[in-house]
This record gives sequence, C-alpha cells and structure tokens, in this order.
Amino acid sequence: MSPNSILGSNPVVEATLSPHVAFYRPKKLNFVVGTQLSGPPHFGTVLTHAITFVLAKLTKEAFGIETSVEIGFLDNTTALTIDAGGTTYQKNLAQTLSHDKLEQLVSDLYDSLHLYLSARTRVEYKRTVFSGLLSSTEIRRKLSDSLSKWSELINVFKATTLRVPCPVCGFFEKESSTTHHLGGGFVRSICFEHGEYVSDLNDPLETPYFDIGVLHRNLIKEVLLDCSESIVIKGTDWLPGCQTVDFGHRVLGTTPPTRVFTPLVVMESGAKLSKSFLRANGHISHAIPRWLRESDEITTEMFDFLFEFVECIMDDARHFYRSYTTSEMDLMLKKHQKG
Repeated sequence: MSPNSILGSNPVVEATLSPHVAFYRPKKLNFVVGTQLSGPPHFGTVLTHAITFVLAKLTKEAFGIETSVEIGFLDNTTALTIDAGGTTYQKNLAQTLSHDKLEQLVSDLYDSLHLYLSARTRVEYKRTVFSGLLSSTEIRRKLSDSLSKWSELINVFKATTLRVPCPVCGFFEKESSTTHHLGGGFVRSICFEHGEYVSDLNDPLETPYFDIGVLHRNLIKEVLLDCSESIVIKGTDWLPGCQTVDFGHRVLGTTPPTRVFTPLVVMESGAKLSKSFLRANGHISHAIPRWLRESDEITTEMFDFLFEFVECIMDDARHFYRSYTTSEMDLMLKKHQKG
C-alpha cells in the first residue's frame, strides 16, 4: 500500500526522466551513484544500487539510449582518532591503507552485488575509489575554482570545512576550526603536536590527502559531470541537502544535474536505517534482521527478491516515491520465500 503522488501511477522512468530526454536529447546516459566505505552496506544502500542498475536498463528500453552505471566509493571513514585538549584529530582509511587494499575492500564488499545486477540488467558499470577524495587534477582544479568564491560559498553552506593532514604525522582536525583558506589554494592549519603548517591543495605530491565538507564535496562532484549525459542517484534523505547544493551551483554559475531520489529503508520510528545510528544503539540494532543491517548475509535468493521488488516499484511511481520499514521488507522477503 502506497500513498498517491503528483506523478500518479506512471512508470518511474517515464515520469522522472522523460523531461531530461526531451530537453537534452542525449545519445547516452550515465547513472551515477555514490557510496561511503564503512563496512558491509545495509539494505538501504543495496536497494539504491539495485535501483540504479534497473533504472539504467529501463531507460535504455524506454528511450533507445545507451546507458551505463558509475559507482563512486568515498573513503572518509575514520581509521584513527586522537582527542587533544578537547579537539578531535583523525586519519581516514586511505591514509592507513594502500590504494590496492582499498580497491580490494570494495571488491570484497560489493562484487557479488554488482556482478549480479550487471548480469540481470546487461548494463555495464565502472567503480571509482576516491582515496582521500580529492586526488585527480580535474577535481583539484574545480575545487580551486570554487575556493575563489570562498566567502559566497560560506554564506550558502554556513560552514565550509577543509581538512588537510599534517605533513609530519598525517592527523587533521575533524571540525577544521583552526584551518583557514589563505587564497590561491593555500591552506593554513594547526597540528596538536607539530604546530602550524601551510598546505598547497593544488599540489598532489605535497598534499595527497584532504577532504572538504559534505555539501561542498557533492557540489564539486556534480560540477565535474556532463549534465546532459548524467543522472545522479541519491537517497530521499538528500532532498533538503540538494536544495543547498543547488545554491552552490548558482554561486559557481553551473547547472545542477538531473537527480533521481530513491526510496528510503526506515526503522519503525520512521528514522532512516543508518549504520552509524545502529552502531550507537545496539538495543535497536538487534531488533532488525541482520540481512537488512549487513549485506554479507544476502544470498542469491535474496538478490532475486531484491531485483523483483525493484522492478515492481518501478512500475508505479506511487510505490517508488515513499519509504519502506525494515519489518515491511522482512515480511515481503518471507512471503517471497514461501512462493
């Protein structure tokens, strides 16, 4: 049972993407989805990835356009933390693991899911692991362009975070309260042990790892896309954040991409299923079936259920633009298993 919506009972692809196709008349479309590296994904993440592949498949069938999927894995997972005088300093996973080990981690966590989805949809995909996030020359150049409008972006985002590791120990201040942009891509920070240091964000040899605030980061990632040939996939929890990102686009004079917001998997309280919340609230976590909390328990039979569920909600926008509780998903799986 689903509530009505302004899109009525139209199939999701036609309802959501036909304006993009009519406006841009693209010859191909790339469906872009991002994921954080924080252990086995919960079912909400698995569902979003499945929707991405099925959207690509149905778009190709509906409009005769070549489609592909691009999955970006962001490493901003805390590996080490130090509390120095009430200020939190940390290192990310990419600073403690080699890039090859990060790639292997992605393969261990996601290969079975992506290989299954690609085979079922016949949609090709590629994966990118962002070690320290902003590593490529193109990304650094776009960041530098945005920093030239630093004061305007701060007005939009309220807080524009820059995290630059100390060149000696590699720790950076999490909240970046002592970090300041000096202009021209130069940033001054203070290490709890090694004092003040200045970093050049344009130099990948001098500053191989750094991070920026989540809204600013998503703005830069979107600026890099070809708006006519890219569809960004995000969970519905991103709707208010994307409104702010759109004002960031106005500051930079760029065009936001077309976005599709996917259904959320929520707990009984209505709060989004979240790994960080579950880690902090074990008594709630144990009440949720493990296959919904960590995907390493998902079997091929569950993948079949997932795929059929996604195809079902794609047929009617009323079933797509809503949330699903963990108990509802578990009940549907049990019904599927009984045939």
